[in-house]
Parts: sequence; C-alpha cells; structure tokens
Amino acid sequence: MAVRLTASLLLWLICSFISTAEGKREDDFPSALHPLSVKNPVEVGYAGISRSGDQTPMQEKLCFADKRKVYPTNHWWVPAVRPPSSIGKNLLVQLPYIYNLLGTGMEVYYPYVKGMGNIVQNMLSEFGGAWTVGVGGAEGYCVKDSDEMTATFDWGGLMSSTIVRGSPYVTAQYTGGSVQLTAGQGISSLKVDGADAECSGAVQGSVFTALLGGDQTWMIFTPPDTVLSCSSGGLSTPDAFTGTIRLALSNNCTTGKGSGPADYCGPGAKAEEEGKKTWADALTKGSATCTHGSDLNVEDTEWGIKTTIMWRNTPCWPGGQDGTMMMAALPHHLPVLKSAEVVAGGGHRNCRGHMKGVLTSGNEWVLVHPHQQVDWVGSPSHDKVSAIKKTLKGMGADSDMNYNLNQWAAAGKIDPYNGGKLIAKIASLVLIADNLGEKQIAQTLLGRVKTHLSMWLETRSANRLVYDKTWGGVISCGCTYIWDDVKKYAYCQNDGSKLDCPTLTDPGYDFGNSIYNDHHFHYGYFIYSAGVVAKFDTKWASKYNEKVLALVRDIANPSRRDPYFTPFRMFDWYVGHSWALGIVADANGRNQESSSEAVNAWYGMYLYGTAMKNKHLKTLGNALLLGEAHSTNFYWHVKKSNHIYPPEYEHNIVGIMHEMLVEFQTFFGLRSFFVHGIQLIPITPMVSIMFEPEWVHTAYPNFKEGCEADEECVESGFVTFLYAEQALIDKEGAWTNALRLPKHVFTDECPGGNGNSRTALLHFIASYGNAHAKQKASLRSVVVETSEDKDAAPKAGHRSFDVAIVVAVCLAVIVALSGTLNAVMIALFNREEKTGLLNVDSTELSTAQPKPSSSGYGTGV
Repeated sequence: MAVRLTASLLLWLICSFISTAEGKREDDFPSALHPLSVKNPVEVGYAGISRSGDQTPMQEKLCFADKRKVYPTNHWWVPAVRPPSSIGKNLLVQLPYIYNLLGTGMEVYYPYVKGMGNIVQNMLSEFGGAWTVGVGGAEGYCVKDSDEMTATFDWGGLMSSTIVRGSPYVTAQYTGGSVQLTAGQGISSLKVDGADAECSGAVQGSVFTALLGGDQTWMIFTPPDTVLSCSSGGLSTPDAFTGTIRLALSNNCTTGKGSGPADYCGPGAKAEEEGKKTWADALTKGSATCTHGSDLNVEDTEWGIKTTIMWRNTPCWPGGQDGTMMMAALPHHLPVLKSAEVVAGGGHRNCRGHMKGVLTSGNEWVLVHPHQQVDWVGSPSHDKVSAIKKTLKGMGADSDMNYNLNQWAAAGKIDPYNGGKLIAKIASLVLIADNLGEKQIAQTLLGRVKTHLSMWLETRSANRLVYDKTWGGVISCGCTYIWDDVKKYAYCQNDGSKLDCPTLTDPGYDFGNSIYNDHHFHYGYFIYSAGVVAKFDTKWASKYNEKVLALVRDIANPSRRDPYFTPFRMFDWYVGHSWALGIVADANGRNQESSSEAVNAWYGMYLYGTAMKNKHLKTLGNALLLGEAHSTNFYWHVKKSNHIYPPEYEHNIVGIMHEMLVEFQTFFGLRSFFVHGIQLIPITPMVSIMFEPEWVHTAYPNFKEGCEADEECVESGFVTFLYAEQALIDKEGAWTNALRLPKHVFTDECPGGNGNSRTALLHFIASYGNAHAKQKASLRSVVVETSEDKDAAPKAGHRSFDVAIVVAVCLAVIVALSGTLNAVMIALFNREEKTGLLNVDSTELSTAQPKPSSSGYGTGV
C-alpha cells in the first residue's frame, strides 16, 4: 500500500510539474497582453528616488519566485504584506471568504450582511473565523507569487496557499508539515464520505463534512484514504503530511438553529434540500481541480471587447486529472460571461450581492462587453449651436475661450489632481471649439494645453513628478507652500529639482499620491489632455509619447514583462472596477469613491491610443472603460431590480465603495448632492454610457431634491452635475437651468464646477440631452468610427473631494492669508466627522453588530 501510494504521489508530482510548466503563461500565450513600453522612466525624464521609512515594502514578507523589483500597491491582497490597520489585522476580501493571515496559517471568515439606512456591511462573527487553517512549526509567511486573480503565500516551506478570487475553496498545500484545521465554534457533527462518523479520534476518507457550532456545514476534501484526527476543536493529522487539503462552505444555515445571531441566515437563506444538494454536488465536482495562477488577455472583436481569464489549473490529488473548475461569479459577471454552467442552487451573499456558482469544463472565463459609441465630443443639436458659441467667444472677458490657468497652477504649484483637472478643462474646450468650426480658437486653446501639459511632463512644475524606484511608480514630489506678504506671492519652500519631496515624509500631501492613492484619478486627466493634443499635433505627441506612456503604465501597465511598473495597479479584474486606496491598510479594506473619474482615466487611455494609432492601448482603454462602467451600474448605481443591497439601504446611489462597507457619503461631506455629484465628474461623453435610463429616472429626483434644499449645491458648483444628469431625461429643462447658472459656478474658486465650463456643460446638454429617451444606454450600442480616424477611432478620488477645494485655497485664500497653505487647508476643509454612521476606523466596524435594528440579508447557500 505504501509503495503504491508513493509511486502514485511521484507520478502526480511529475504530472503537476509538467502541467504547470506547460500552462499558458503570458510569455508563451500567443495573444497575451504585451508591454506598452519597457523604457526606464528615469531615462525618459522622471528623476528617480529611493524611499526609506515605514512607507517602504516589508521585504521580510516578500519572497517572489520571479525576483520582481516592482510591487503591487492597490491590489486586494496587498494588506497582507503591510503593517496592521486600526483593528490590529489586515483582512483580505477574497470573496466569498475573508482571510486574515497569521504566522502559523490563515483565519477564514464567512461574512454575513447587515444593512442600515446609509450603509451596508460585511459583518464577521464575534466568535472569530470559521476555520484557522494552519501548519505546525511555521513562524511567519511571505508572498511568493501574484497575478490579477491569485496570490500565493508560503509558510516556511511547510505550507502554501494560492488564494484565488471567487474560488469557493480554501486550499492549502502541505509539504511535510502537520495539518491543523481549527474550527472557530467547534465541530458539532461529522460525516466521512457520506456516512455518519464519531468526531473523537482517527477518521479516514477523502470527503469530510463537518457541521460547526455556528450552523455552518463545511466540506473538507483530501487525497484518497487520508487519516485525520477529529475532536470538537477541529481536524488535524497525527504526523507530517504532504498533499493538498481544500475546505468549502456548503451551507451557512444548515438547521436555522445556530449559536450565532438568527439573522445570519436572513430571509430565504435556508434553501430547499434540492438546492443544498445541487450546491454540494457542484463543490464535489470541482474539488479535484486546483488553481495555481492566472493570465489575462483582451481582444477587440466584432461583437465586443473580449476579456479572457486563463486559470492555470492542475489536478489536486495524486493520479488525478484536470477536470471541472468551480468558481463563484459576482452579479456583474453573469450578463457578460460566456460558455459557463451556472449552478442552479445555493450561492453566497456579501456586500456584492448574491454570488452564484459557475462550472466550466476548461480553464477559461470569457467575458464579452458589447461595443459602445465612445465619442471624442458630442454633436449638438443645430438649434443650440449659436448659444454655445456665444458662451465660447461672445461674452467678452467672460468668454470661455479666454480661460487659462492662474499663475499658481501655471507654475505647477498645485497638486497633480487639480492641476490635471484644470488642464483637462481647457482640453475639452479644444474639442468643442473644433467641433463648432472655430478652428482658430481651438488652436489657441490647444497651445495652452501643450504649454501646461509639457511643463508637467518635462518635470519643470514646482510640484514635479518623479519615479519611485522603491515601489515602481510615478509619484508627485509635493509642494510646501509659503506666502511672501511683501511680494504677495506663494513659493514652494522645498526644492523639487533637488528631490526635496515632502510627500515622502507626509503621505497626506497631494491626497496620498505618494502612497499610491488615486493615481488613476490624477493621471487620468493628464492622459485625456495628452489624447486631445495628440489628435491635433502628431509632432508634439511623438516627442512626449514615452512620458505620457509612463503615466499610462503607472496606472494600467498590462504586462509582467514591463520591469518598471506593476501590472494593472488600479483595476481589479474580478470585481470589475478600480481601487483608489494604496499601500496603507484600512479596517474596511480597499476603497474607491468616484466611479466616474475612474472611467475618465480609461477614457483618456482610449482616446490617447486612438490618436496615436496604438491599437493595443486603445483596446486596453476600451476594456477598462466598459468594464468599470458595467460594474458601476451594479454597485454604485443602485437598482432595486438587481437586489445587490439589502432593502434596509435607503438610497439609489453609493458614495464610497469599500471592500467591507458600502456608504452613502463622501470623504469630504455628507450632503446628498455630494454623493451624486462625485459619481458624475467630469462631465464628458462617458456620462451617457455610464448612466442607464432605468436608474436615471429614479436617481435624478433625489439628486434634485437634495440640491434644491441646500444653497451650497449652487455655491459649491455641484449643481452643474445635477443639470448634466437632468439632460439625459429632460434636455430643455437642463438647458434652461444651465443658462441661468451664475458665472462664479465655473470659476477656479468653486470646488465643484471649476473643472467644467458653461460652454462644455451646454455642449453636453445639446449633444446628449434626452439620450435615454432616444436610445438604450445599457452597454449595448455600437462603436461609431469617423472618417478622420478610420483605424477604429471613435467620433469626435475621488477619495477626497478636498482635491477640488485645494484649487479654491490656491487661488482665493492664498492671496488673503499668510502662513502655510497646508495649514489653511487642514483648518478649513477637514472632513465632516459627525456622520451618525459607524466610524470607518472603529475597531468594531467589521466584527460587531450595528446597534440599530434591521432584518438580516440572506447569506445562505
């Protein structure tokens, strides 16, 4: 018997090695994503800096087999290799499970969902994790591999685990270590290979089904004839073990009489027996196929943008064969997922709604997003052109053709978010002027864009951009402002040309740019503006191409073969949208506020790729754009029809999406029009793609009500977003309202409207007004090409909206106040903390039950 098992194990190891070696890696997959560039950003012109202190990688937790020198910063697993958050642990929201890595193994939680008026939370049992999967003798862990869908951690060579996004299995591979599976609430009963068994000693089999004290039933899959020792506290091996063990939740509400809160189960969570059996059968069917990594490919096909996720699978057991793969799909996956069998019963619940099981016979997921019409600029109705031209050139000194950056912004004494947004404001006017036939005005405005954008790209700005050699990314140096009261002028106290960068010691500068917060928001505006310039000036575009590509690579490098930037820093291909939070761990996990500014970054990539005739870049931008817009319409734009959130959530929009929490608020205030407006900035043709008619008709009245009840909506400029949204269903009303807006709404001092202009707002209304009355805007239209761009060119965070207020400070407050501008900002624009919600940094946030009563939401399978 021992000889037979040893030979079988040897054969399995050989087969696994061959299978892994022959798996489809990026380097040999024929159509895999290739680098946009491999040029050193320092040689391109971004000065290189090396970092020290607590914002550097924790090298003791990094053991990458590929010896990579650039590291992910915003990925879902990054908290595992960063210092602990305010709750003392860093949760990895893998979905459907939540992990906390320990020196001896990993805690595995299964969340239940709690909804209240303004929030929805993933809640964790106060009794701890469902399981702790550990190994004897381990004293620490490190990450040895990662890609877009997986991360592999190692515990001293004794145990490793590839944590796979969407996998219903917790997988641990042991190499001579003792298995320690500790049940957080104890084992109440046990079955082995379908038969009842006593949990009081040695048991032998391959499928162990344990009912835990919290009413959860878990299936533990092992190699054939595995001997485990069972006690009320868990399962273990008496001796060293080599092989793979997998755990999977088959029912979280087995009897409805668990020791935890009754609303763990939620309405309808206690499934019919047939549904339970279907789910358990599917788990069994997929249990023998283990995933060790993934690759990604994106293609532009005639029926849409096709994204292929290629899982690197091998048999889990000695002598096994590749078989069926079992995954759990999120709600946004199912409408675009092709050639997969959806499991009829069961599923999982969390803040993302109802996850459903998906079985595939191969190793691929194929998702196809139908083409959309992606415009450079809209085509306004003829009856409104004269009025638009008047605001562009017929208002004397107030004509938008006269807009230019003020002296502070023109010198780069501004953060890159606001600096980029103001340059993009001029770039949008270039497109509009050209569209209206005002060629000379367009050229004049284009010259301004080139002047300001070139300053940043040549790193001549007071707040210069530099290349971070420690993490591998472009970050801002920062500017410590001082005021000369005699000359009435602001200076940067630090000297950026000497790489004296305050952002390296104070991550609060520039909204956390140096800790990789919001890079797609910041650089998206620069990339958009570069696309506009490239459309009209190929010589300029050729000169600055590598500098622009460095910004693109920073936020969306597609390839591991680029040695200077981590792949897809911002975008999460599993949840379908980006994460804005960088290297600092948060109790609520990754987060993103402004879905529309994320879309704007990918829109900029698409336009730049189009203008440069770079089909690879254009396709990437299109895939990211359509993917982010698609997910926005599931998770930010709340529709009762898709049942993502519990009925206790009172709103039809989300302000901040965290991994563990959904909030109706923003990082800069609680007003409802802030929540709506931040999801609409900037006003570009993308608004008509992102905003579906069903949702607009229900959301606009709430936006309008909140805006009309508070004069700050006009004073802050957020009213401009209200009228852009109104235009989609009421063109004439929005047109009339926009004409009546006071001019200060569009000035630099106005934090909401300063990135917009009256000309651009009117042009949008005239072009896309009543769009939802004329066509479906549900991500099913066709890309339209123009004669001038026939190679598929289409026709012509934010974590803190303090960002916009920085402009107001730079422009208005600075001339009246002395002292440091930074202190003024902090004093005037602190976040409103009295929210009435759970504190986002509370140690109780993820584990304690909210005090307000609310019914549970089904998490059952």
